[in-house]
Amino acid sequence: MSPEELTESLDRHFLAGCLNLSVSQLHEHQATGVCPECRDRAWWTALQADLRRPLAWLNSVYHHPAKPPSNQRDVLTALAVKFVDLDSGEGHASIEELADFCDASRSTVQRALRWARKESLAVRLSRGHRLGNGESVASAWQLW
Repeated sequence: MSPEELTESLDRHFLAGCLNLSVSQLHEHQATGVCPECRDRAWWTALQADLRRPLAWLNSVYHHPAKPPSNQRDVLTALAVKFVDLDSGEGHASIEELADFCDASRSTVQRALRWARKESLAVRLSRGHRLGNGESVASAWQLW
């Protein structure tokens, strides 16, 4: 790496916030075009973008003018965080799964889901049902 290239790379990293570069990291940057610190920042930026929609949804639940009680908000948080895909906003959860995960009663889970549907914060795509062999299928949900 020539002194000019080194200076240019350092300037680029300084402007990007990469202040703790070693010589080996500069060589890696020259070889790959991305230093470990830049790669970590890109990962964090992508993670923040992935979480933007679920956090906005949770924010709308927690700051809703007619927000439900805290135990029902816990159920909706669990639905959003554990049972729903971050990208699509779709997932499958049964009342029993949510009740077990949140240590809540069936009626609390049902009230929370009813409130979310009434406030247009959740859509039940398909209703869960029992199969003929004794097993059951969970309801499909769309949150965002």
